[in-house]
Amino acid sequence: MITNFAEVEQRIHAYPTQKIAVASGTDSETLHAATMARDKNIAESILVGDEKLIRETAEKENLKLTGIDIVNVPDPMKAGLAAVQLVSEGKAQIFMKGYIHSDDFLRCVLNKEVGLRTENLLNHVFILEAKYLGRLLFVTDGAMNIAPTLEEKARIISNTVALAQIFEIAEPKVAVLSAVEVVTPNMQSTLEAAALAKMSDRGQFHGGIVDGPLALDNAINPMAAKYKKITGAV
Repeated sequence: MITNFAEVEQRIHAYPTQKIAVASGTDSETLHAATMARDKNIAESILVGDEKLIRETAEKENLKLTGIDIVNVPDPMKAGLAAVQLVSEGKAQIFMKGYIHSDDFLRCVLNKEVGLRTENLLNHVFILEAKYLGRLLFVTDGAMNIAPTLEEKARIISNTVALAQIFEIAEPKVAVLSAVEVVTPNMQSTLEAAALAKMSDRGQFHGGIVDGPLALDNAINPMAAKYKKITGAV
């Protein structure tokens, strides 16, 4: 099981080098990431954006862009579409957000002509290195699906369980969060959490263990769970 980002960096070298298409890759943080990935032989990058600004930013930050391709598309939205098209055409494997608004970035992903839309539900996953806990935490969905239905929550869980398994977490534990950790009939989120837990009992999440409703503290802190007399694998 991978427990921190250092292990991710170590193990990634066992896989073929991937190419990243960066949407509007003009800002200093993005350029530092792209050059670091190159220097550590983690990934190659194609920066799609305002070439003049990219080179000015790189010079200001004292970064060498050797080996990094630049596609000159000054408009951020058009740059995003050009970058996502590189992925959909197989010329890159990863679509990365640069200096572009999140909603515009997602519009590029969902574009009917050049985007990466599939029949599967897309969801956002934030991967957190929780050093105190000694493991990675996967938080979903805090950015894309604002008010998912029960069916959508089930698909989000399935997607994220599959992602966690890529990180060698063989049996990911999933806490379905709500404001309270008991089933309350007038709180829809607790009813849906309980339904998802029952679906897990019946093996519907392909290796993941789902429980809920849980509050964040008793989902990740054993002392909080013990205080509330909450038991179970999660």
